[in-house]
Amino acid sequence: MSDPILHLRLYGRRPGLNEIVSADRTARMAGARLKANEMRAVALAARNLKPIPGGFWLFVWMEPNRRRDPDNIAAGGVKVIFDGLQDAGIIRRDGWEQVRGLLNAQVIDKARPGVLVECYAHADDCAAAWLEWEGKRE
Repeated sequence: MSDPILHLRLYGRRPGLNEIVSADRTARMAGARLKANEMRAVALAARNLKPIPGGFWLFVWMEPNRRRDPDNIAAGGVKVIFDGLQDAGIIRRDGWEQVRGLLNAQVIDKARPGVLVECYAHADDCAAAWLEWEGKRE
């Protein structure tokens, strides 16, 4: 298995789609502020990474417990992370050329919740990394 061409670890529980939608419904600009703050956090964390053309993406969502549904976690997070990587100049766009494939894994990590984002040049390397994480599920 080859090393990823991008490796980014974001610490702290990321907002899911339900939190983003709820913020949108609470106040007119609350959802936009939440998304903007998350995008800034991603861009700041990625500031020292080199630009990449894109590839096959792995997101490992590290949650403190099983209270949130995996689709809720990923749906809110993936879009915000890709937008933050664009703002940081790491990827040019988040279109079909840059996102050739997408895999999500979830693990329980009570001590260090967050997300690990990796991008691989080859699909089989991304799949192998995903299988490793799936073996670590609680």
